[in-house]
Amino acid sequence: MLKYLNYDNLDVTSELKKIENSKYAEIILLPTNKMCLFTLGMLFANGIKIRILNEKDLNLEITTKSFTMMPYVWSKLGCDQQFPIKREMDERILKAKENGLSVEKIINKQVNNKFFLICPVRNATEEQRKWIENFVIEKQNQGYIVHAPHLHTNQNDLLGGFNICKENSMAVASSEEVDIYYDQTSTGSIFDLGVAYALHKPIRLLNKEEITFRNDDPIDMIIASWPYKHNRTQKREKDLQELRDLKKSLNETKKYKLIDASGQEYLSDTKGTLGGHRKLKIYGKLDCKSAAKWIAKGKYVEYRVFFKDEATAIAAGYRPCAICMPEEYQKWKSNQKVKKREKR
Repeated sequence: MLKYLNYDNLDVTSELKKIENSKYAEIILLPTNKMCLFTLGMLFANGIKIRILNEKDLNLEITTKSFTMMPYVWSKLGCDQQFPIKREMDERILKAKENGLSVEKIINKQVNNKFFLICPVRNATEEQRKWIENFVIEKQNQGYIVHAPHLHTNQNDLLGGFNICKENSMAVASSEEVDIYYDQTSTGSIFDLGVAYALHKPIRLLNKEEITFRNDDPIDMIIASWPYKHNRTQKREKDLQELRDLKKSLNETKKYKLIDASGQEYLSDTKGTLGGHRKLKIYGKLDCKSAAKWIAKGKYVEYRVFFKDEATAIAAGYRPCAICMPEEYQKWKSNQKVKKREKR
């Protein structure tokens, strides 16, 4: 069993490994302590059942969402024994438990092009709100799926915020990236950040130009050294390079069907320079308007053939097109007249 009596000098990397191999934790709950909230996020994502050691010192008469009431609900839902009904919230918890609500590990089920947005809400400035709303709209217009908790998570929660935290955590799990508009004075986003860390999610700091990381702020240091950072631009470039390599490979192995001097098909590594009509025995330029017209009508394609050069087309018994090769056609026509006279 894990035990958290204070959160000073906590190494989250080694702590996460312990959490991933545990089922229970005893905690001193400090609702305004950043590292406590971050640790709660890691515990919650891993479905750890908790016991609050300083429960008697907390104000548990709160019925709205808070990081005092939410962990209390969490501890009771994970309790294996019957607990006494002392307040209205206990009755709600018991009913929710009877309906199947429990403490469960959050499983990654990533959806492409979806990301979770961590940002200040209640204490956000008007400028921050406007920036965040415009950002969400812009990304949605670009085809991305955005989950911003204050916009997309149901905020009506009779269980002190437990359901809100669960919905947000599942949204983090289904995202391929977590984007953060970071406000160093806000503690409300720290829990979600702990969930993202536990789920090994890459992050992107949206307002990094505005942030100066402080060595004495543990959350600043966690974000600055986040082990799952992910550069979308590099990933996109990698994908594009793989696509270019695939196309190059296909082009290198692609074969083209051409007609040889005897009128038979063969495979060539290079494209033909002239096209033709097998039935009419006509050859012409690849951009011939007459051929394009009939191809568009679907009445030419089945007889379409290609030649390496003009000499091959002539040797195979094809004549030049009068539309796209008028000079060659006139020359061929004159030759035909000469041949007829010679036969006489």
